[in-house]
Amino acid sequence: MAREVLMTEIVAEKWEEVAAREALLDLCMGPARFEKSSERLREGRLPA
Repeated sequence: MAREVLMTEIVAEKWEEVAAREALLDLCMGPARFEKSSERLREGRLPA
């Protein structure tokens, strides 16, 4: 029995995708998102 292998490719985020990403994070993490310690560590830094 052959097993299907799915490959995932990670690519750089495009500027036009930023708004959708931010909306998803807002939805998932809630209104206190920017109060979280992980967000405090990211302040003023570029995305990885």
